[in-house]
Amino acid sequence: MTRFIKIQLFLLLFLSKGLIAQNISGVWEGIMNDEYLRINILQEKNELCGYTSDIVLNDKESRCKAYFKGLYNEKTSIWTIKGVSFINNSGNHVLMTIRLWQIDKENKNALRGNVTTNSIFSDFLNPSERDNFWIRRISSIPEVLPNNKPICFDNSISIQKSNAKKTPNKIIVKKETENKKINQDEFNNHLLDSINTVAQNKAIAIAPSVIFPTIMPHAERLLIESMSLRKKTAISTIVVHDKNIELALYDNGIVDNDTVSVFYNGKVVKSKQGLSEAPIILNITLDETSATHEITLYADNMGTMPPNTALIVLTAGQKRYELHSSASLEENAVLYIEYHPN
Repeated sequence: MTRFIKIQLFLLLFLSKGLIAQNISGVWEGIMNDEYLRINILQEKNELCGYTSDIVLNDKESRCKAYFKGLYNEKTSIWTIKGVSFINNSGNHVLMTIRLWQIDKENKNALRGNVTTNSIFSDFLNPSERDNFWIRRISSIPEVLPNNKPICFDNSISIQKSNAKKTPNKIIVKKETENKKINQDEFNNHLLDSINTVAQNKAIAIAPSVIFPTIMPHAERLLIESMSLRKKTAISTIVVHDKNIELALYDNGIVDNDTVSVFYNGKVVKSKQGLSEAPIILNITLDETSATHEITLYADNMGTMPPNTALIVLTAGQKRYELHSSASLEENAVLYIEYHPN
């Protein structure tokens, strides 16, 4: 009987290890819709707490920080965090509910997520607002807040930093911010510096052809980074003999508030353009040093009738082509152009 009990205890301990959630403590960041999102998480068993920071990309003065609490659901393998109270709020920000889950089991430093407000009523009426996004862990140690504020809004969870595993090849939080008080301005500057380095973080897979000049605006740099993370879906390959081409973009069918950003060879040509019956006209001069060129349509949203579809009319000299594209939040629509001068 004693031996049987020992076997049972061994099996119970062995099986219970599989029930322990992956620990996602640390600093996570990514692009959520039109905002830069940073999440500082402390996890103990299945309980979570911490704070979020988000900044509107086109308006750096619109930002907020908010405390959250959360839980890990073992049945669904989803981490859910709910905003509890604002630390500060300089815009029209609202408390959020963020759900996170893992897609790539081999990469524990990448999570998929979606966001809704904390209003059950609005979540029920507007399920289309749950836009998916990616976040990446850049440090296994959460950042401290300015003025000695706690990482969590209470002391319900306490995790020793000495027990946190270091993550190689990640951006490590500066040691000074862990050991001394910092004022709000210093903290904001530290946060904005991190926005500048998101696209250059080795933890994020960036297409080798994408180069970020130092003078590139923050919003443009982050848009390129986000575009490069999505898969490519080829629309067509067209051979042209004129280096000057014109693109006219229309909404393909019913106008449903689709918005796209257009890239030429990895560079932003137009950002967040609404597709409608009136064309978006783009005049592009092809780089004569290259034989193959890419026109990429990046879906900023899905409109009211997913996916994000467009009619593309390409004019090169006397040639005119009509093409149809379909993009999503996971895939870009790419038109390949081969330039063969006469």
